[in-house]
Amino acid sequence: MKQTSICIALLLCILLVSFPLTIYGDEPQVNTQTNTIDTINETINSIPSDWPNAPDIESEAAIVVEVNSGTILYGKNATKSMYPASTTKLMTALLTVENTSLNDVVTFSSKAVHSLPAGSSHIGLRAGEKLTVEDSLYGLLLPSANEVANGLAEHIGGSIDNFVTMMNERATSLGAVNTHFQNANGLSDSNHTTCAYDLYLIMNEAIKYPSFLRIDSTPTYVRPADELLNKTIPMGSTHQMLRTNSPYYNPYVVAGKTGYTPEANRCLVTYAVKDDMKLIIVVLHAPDGKQYEDTNALMEYGFEQFKLVRPSEQDSQYSNNSLSTSTPLQIPQQVVSLAEVNSKSQLILPRNASFSDLEKQALTSTETTTLSNIQYFYHGYPVGTATLLENTNQNTNDLFVSTSLSNPYINNAKQLYIIQLWHLLIIFIVIIGIICYTHITKRVSHGNHVPKKRKKIRFSKQLKRTL
Repeated sequence: MKQTSICIALLLCILLVSFPLTIYGDEPQVNTQTNTIDTINETINSIPSDWPNAPDIESEAAIVVEVNSGTILYGKNATKSMYPASTTKLMTALLTVENTSLNDVVTFSSKAVHSLPAGSSHIGLRAGEKLTVEDSLYGLLLPSANEVANGLAEHIGGSIDNFVTMMNERATSLGAVNTHFQNANGLSDSNHTTCAYDLYLIMNEAIKYPSFLRIDSTPTYVRPADELLNKTIPMGSTHQMLRTNSPYYNPYVVAGKTGYTPEANRCLVTYAVKDDMKLIIVVLHAPDGKQYEDTNALMEYGFEQFKLVRPSEQDSQYSNNSLSTSTPLQIPQQVVSLAEVNSKSQLILPRNASFSDLEKQALTSTETTTLSNIQYFYHGYPVGTATLLENTNQNTNDLFVSTSLSNPYINNAKQLYIIQLWHLLIIFIVIIGIICYTHITKRVSHGNHVPKKRKKIRFSKQLKRTL
């Protein structure tokens, strides 16, 4: 029995040394916060006192967001419920590129064409006429044709009402905090409202689609007559910052959408790029002409007062070969970092700030190749997140690997031991098997010897009687 116990102990040691196992110490914080009106307002209100001063604007609501980092640079009534007018069509366009092919054909019904109020923007389509989805998107985004919005809604949703349901569901999935759509084109309705922050979310999603960006960035387009529709339709963008012959033209503006109703006043959503910096600017309920002046002032503010920084070029905490240590069993081993900062991650900082001014905090990530996210703060204000990606060159069979979690900004997390838990089950089964085998062997052996002993005793007694 003693020899068996020694064998079990030796086997256990061999298995522990041979197999990796995953045991975690204190874990980084999990980012489970869901954005609400209050959380967005709290973020904007926490902008540091030494943040660059923003220009005064006349728009009732506005927001400026740097796209690479997702950082809000400026906000004014950013979550206030507002009428969006034709900026609504950004959501209509988003659902179109997500749910159709550009070559699909849209047939415009009598309801789509004739349910518009007098004076509504249109491209002169008649009931029964047809356009491809691509030409429909030009009509939707450039001249802001309302009958095109209705036709796309019916084509995608089966009915305008069903499409509106899709619009609201998509807004919710994007994280919208104060949006309720009532139609596909933005015509006045007391229940048709959104906010500057939500329009940023919609535009931010739409620009991820090359087809949307190509069409929405086009200043003018002429739809030629063809077999589908024997009609030439000239179209021009209503976003004056895209048109070189406009006094509001700005070469950094890439795409955008205008909106106007008497109730909404002037609305404008703009996507602008300068070098690597990308801005989405939303202004709502601006006096006539001031939508461009406010947008231009906010654009200059973003481009001139801030700079982009790549954490991978500044933060060496997660570089390869960063640590050397020993295993929990004190077996010396060479250790390299399992994670490295994603070179695509970018932060936004005031021009006069430096990377050393930032605080950091670890967050878990749901991405399959991501070990953790590091969120960066400038004087407590979030300025972006860097993802830590798995180093595929690392041999993960090592018993111990480090991701520099001993740094204080990772919540004083303990060292991370990579061990695969399912090996514990193998160890347990093997030990139970050895114990059971030993027990069964002992019983069988005991059963075979007892009858022989008793037989010897009876034979001895008979021999004595005979003598």
